[in-house]
Amino acid sequence: MVRKLGKNVLRKRRNTKIFFKGRYIKYPFENGLSGLQRRDNIECLYSYVENWMKFKKGKSKEPRNFREWMYRTFGEGITEKYLIPYNRKVWNFEPGKMAVDWVKDRVPQPPVEDVIKSSLGIQTEGYTHQLYFYYPKNGGINSLIKAFEHKLKGRITLGFDVKRVGKEENKWVVSDGKTEKKFDRIISTIPIEKFVDIYHGTPKEIKRAAKGLKHNSLVTVLLGFDVKKMNDLHWLYFPREKEGLFNKVCFPFNNSSHVTPKGKSSAIVEITCAPQESIWKMKDEKLIEHVVDKLDHHKVAKKETVCFSKVMRSKHAYVINDLDYNKNTIILRNFFADEGVVLCGRFSEFKYLGMDATVKSAMEKAEQLNRTF
Repeated sequence: MVRKLGKNVLRKRRNTKIFFKGRYIKYPFENGLSGLQRRDNIECLYSYVENWMKFKKGKSKEPRNFREWMYRTFGEGITEKYLIPYNRKVWNFEPGKMAVDWVKDRVPQPPVEDVIKSSLGIQTEGYTHQLYFYYPKNGGINSLIKAFEHKLKGRITLGFDVKRVGKEENKWVVSDGKTEKKFDRIISTIPIEKFVDIYHGTPKEIKRAAKGLKHNSLVTVLLGFDVKKMNDLHWLYFPREKEGLFNKVCFPFNNSSHVTPKGKSSAIVEITCAPQESIWKMKDEKLIEHVVDKLDHHKVAKKETVCFSKVMRSKHAYVINDLDYNKNTIILRNFFADEGVVLCGRFSEFKYLGMDATVKSAMEKAEQLNRTF
């Protein structure tokens, strides 16, 4: 994936913090315990070690949901002070109603030695698989998409709003309501609940499974500041409700100095919400006012330095692995596999995939199709 960018790429070492009780705590939280107030530090360390010993002795129960997994893995201190507030905020969903299998391979359990060192102020690194990352030097992350697009050399049809997909005489027919196009094979990247609606002859039980899927939307507030390099952070987490509606603020100018005008800084502020809920419907000026006021209050950015603001909304942002997730996704994936439809992408496969995993999935599916077609 990085090779697609050629020389237009930078390698960065993650510099990320968590804003907690007015302090900047090292990310991940369990590797920054010494930055907490003494009482919080001791409570987090004690409960982590206590829980770890219980697990080693085989006295901890197998977690039945995401909430229980957090308690079992990190102990009461880290879970209640950081993990539950943050995950309630980012998922906009109760952790006790979320499944657990999705997180086991995604969030590694830190060695107990690292947590003890962290509490004592000895430097340790967590989530080392993402300690270094790559980012385009010019053009922002869209330059990666452009690199893929360039290789396809005009074979992409844009502006074709798919209204119906069906099969006729061993050919796939795709229609926008006016024009029909025929294909030998199809790969759908359309969000699966929408694809179910436009797929010809979808059985009722399949539609019922699709309606059972849950996801979140994202409201993003884009800000520009008339300040040169306002900080050296890549992103900053805000786990607690009282800190603002937003859960994360990214600072693209620290990924590359070429993504902002000279002498300026920028921020991308993320707010998770359920589709069509009150936050989604808030007026742009109210959202901007809320974000700017909170960032000013927390001394992250001065209100008077804002020189640009814009609000963007993404209907499909996060896949929610609720307790019925496996049941519903198995029904849907089996149905479309039997129909000969290849599902690809976060909301078509309905998996919590990052950009790297999404590209990997697409490459694997392309290889499979090349072998069988």
